[in-house]
Amino acid sequence: MSGGWERLKGSRSRTTRDSSFHTPAPSRTVTLGRVQPQAPGHRTIYCNDREANLPVRFKGNSISTTKYNFLTFLPKGLFEQFRRVANCYFLLISILSMTPISPVNPVTNVVPLSLVLLVSLIKEAFEDWKRFQNDMVINNTLIDVLQNEKWVALPWKKLQVGDIIR
Repeated sequence: MSGGWERLKGSRSRTTRDSSFHTPAPSRTVTLGRVQPQAPGHRTIYCNDREANLPVRFKGNSISTTKYNFLTFLPKGLFEQFRRVANCYFLLISILSMTPISPVNPVTNVVPLSLVLLVSLIKEAFEDWKRFQNDMVINNTLIDVLQNEKWVALPWKKLQVGDIIR
């Protein structure tokens, strides 16, 4: 058995000394379509050791699929509504009806546009609220994580890089 090992060791040393037999080193460049990733550097992930992974500050595991928050709802919602050509047209007509040369009362154009925008924004708010509730259900789903040689139930959003799950 040791003779086989010696032969293997001897053949390996001969190939390294022989300059005619050269195998190129594997390339570290990875091509993904047209995108070439940046140099990744050295990153170590410690399995089942939360304190060791803490200084690296990996992204959290919580998800959010909502489009708006409290401060951005009105600006983003109105922007979404006025991306539609029909709403822009009726806004222009409403603005023109406020000029002194307009033969119609501005209320006849402003009120319908305002109602349409209000109903659309209420619908958007309701849909975003439902997305938020679904996100909370997923983020608070319990999952078993191995900690200190015991399985502990943690919410999905508290999962960290390196955790062992069941």
